[in-house]
Amino acid sequence: MKELNDFTTSFEVYKSRQNLIETGFNELKFNKKFYIFDTSSVFCQNNDRCIYSLDNVPLYFDYDHLNIKGANLMVEKLFIEIF
Repeated sequence: MKELNDFTTSFEVYKSRQNLIETGFNELKFNKKFYIFDTSSVFCQNNDRCIYSLDNVPLYFDYDHLNIKGANLMVEKLFIEIF
């Protein structure tokens, strides 16, 4: 069986995929009731490459939605940043 290698994409592609949701969230960032979390801090290294898998395990369920492993990574970083 062929080994699955980690998948990455460029930072530009990652940001373009996030553009629609970020546009909506940016409208809320001045409302102090909302905390806007930049997911690129979890999935992108040095604004260069962004991961779609980690240790050969996918982080996404489909094109846009995180699976359990991806969600857990994001929540861990979010909790560290908030608390």
